[in-house]
Amino acid sequence: MLAKEEILNVRRNTDAVFCMLCGEIFSAGSLVVSRHKISFIITSESIKFLQKVKEQLIICFQINENDIKINESKKHLKTKSELIISADEGYRVLSELEIIRKNKDGEIEVATSISKNICYDEDCKKAYLAGAFCGAGTISVPEDNGQTKGYHMEWVASSLEKAETISELLAEFNIITRRVERGESVIVYIKESDSISMALTLLGATKNMLNLENSKITRQVRNNINRQSNCLSANLDKVMNASAKQVRAINIISETVGLESLSDSLKEIAVLRLNNPEASLSELVEKLEGRITRAGLSDRLNKLIKLSKTLGEENE
Repeated sequence: MLAKEEILNVRRNTDAVFCMLCGEIFSAGSLVVSRHKISFIITSESIKFLQKVKEQLIICFQINENDIKINESKKHLKTKSELIISADEGYRVLSELEIIRKNKDGEIEVATSISKNICYDEDCKKAYLAGAFCGAGTISVPEDNGQTKGYHMEWVASSLEKAETISELLAEFNIITRRVERGESVIVYIKESDSISMALTLLGATKNMLNLENSKITRQVRNNINRQSNCLSANLDKVMNASAKQVRAINIISETVGLESLSDSLKEIAVLRLNNPEASLSELVEKLEGRITRAGLSDRLNKLIKLSKTLGEENE
């Protein structure tokens, strides 16, 4: 909702606001017939959204404030509010936005997408996408509590034509989308975090885009730290398991033939390991002051393990 509030508060020129109203009506509006005229109502869970639409209508069409009402109602524990406009003014708005128009026979036709006469430049296209998103769009990002696992941004359209218009407009700004049907609606959505950042910037939600990028960087750093920690833990387990195996082997030798029976080179390594059971091979090499390589040390420890196995078999 924070993203929508930021988008709604972006300053736009009059032509762009016209396009934004088109997006809002197409996404959250329903046509109604009153006194033989086609008008509309806009439904939303957000009072702030409806108040902004009312403000836009009053400014763009000089509508008397008394001709637009916002009614709040609660259904099924959810608050659904409606913006209701008078029949005459609603008809005028729809006509000037070219959402309805008369054909050659004088019959009224309802447009399935925004008119190119209205949406003619980049600012207008951005405003239309902004209106469509504020009317019926959502965005979610991964949360630490695990309730939201991935990035997702979507526009909900009531028809394939409206969905195609949204996809085509976003494509003009190099944002590639996918579509899926959900009930009677068609969903235009983005999953890639970079594309979502581009879309937020396009719609005017710069602060939300920066917050998304910051959270993404924080999450990446945290994941890297966790990976490194897991890697260190795994290496430590590997060192401790190897050391335990070597210490057991040396103890078997000590209890059977005794460490004195070993050659001086093997005895030195056996005593060193017994005195430093938690040390890694590299740490043992340092204690030997470089008199033996890591590979040489490993070879001698393996010889002690083999000898202990032989002694164990003989004892059995």
